[in-house]
Amino acid sequence: VVTMPVGHFTAKLTGTGITSEASTTVEYGGSYSFTVTPETGYEITGVYVNGAVLTADNGTYTVTNVTGPQVVEVVDKAIPNYTVTYVVNNAQYATQVVAKGSQIGDTPKSPVVTGYKFEGWYTQDNTGGEGDKILTTTVVNGDMIVYAKLTAETYTITYSANAGTDSVTGMPQSGTSKTYGQPEQLSTATPSREGYTFLGWSRNQSATEATYAAGDYFTEEITTVTTLYAVWKATTSSITLPTGMIR
Repeated sequence: VVTMPVGHFTAKLTGTGITSEASTTVEYGGSYSFTVTPETGYEITGVYVNGAVLTADNGTYTVTNVTGPQVVEVVDKAIPNYTVTYVVNNAQYATQVVAKGSQIGDTPKSPVVTGYKFEGWYTQDNTGGEGDKILTTTVVNGDMIVYAKLTAETYTITYSANAGTDSVTGMPQSGTSKTYGQPEQLSTATPSREGYTFLGWSRNQSATEATYAAGDYFTEEITTVTTLYAVWKATTSSITLPTGMIR
């Protein structure tokens, strides 16, 4: 009689003439076959018959030329779980538990970081080179720390003459590209308008004082196209009247 063992697996007798998947009687000189399927979270580390190692052929274990009692032993063990830690800007963003040897699968929702574009998860942070990109098919064989790759966005600063229908010359020929997190020098152009003195630039269209002079560094953080308006001050002239007796 051959009886299948029990554990964190399912062992089943197979083949013709088998009346029960759990046990069967084998004639002298006969043979039998069985399969072993581990439970989720477990792996099979060895299959033995009468103490001898048995190797599967296409998932099936076969014993031939049976001449005595049969003791089938299956050794299993729990598959260890590993933790994948996701880091964004030096702070833990999420964790994921993955069984040893399994693919990482779906990663957490993409982080949203103001002024930056998320370009995936990598095995190294931006300061040390990006390393390998994490894919859904990446296999986990130990605890892992992965890092968000963030690329600073670039936004355009445009310039407005802010002079109504008046003619203005010397305006900047193009806008200025501002990368998030970095100061950017503004155009050195100095516009001219008859009857006015150019004071500089402001984000406030109605400003009477400039925030930036031509060529200053723009340090504010912006996340969209931003307009700087020319700030003007009307020029004044002194009129001196003659003195004396008026008849």
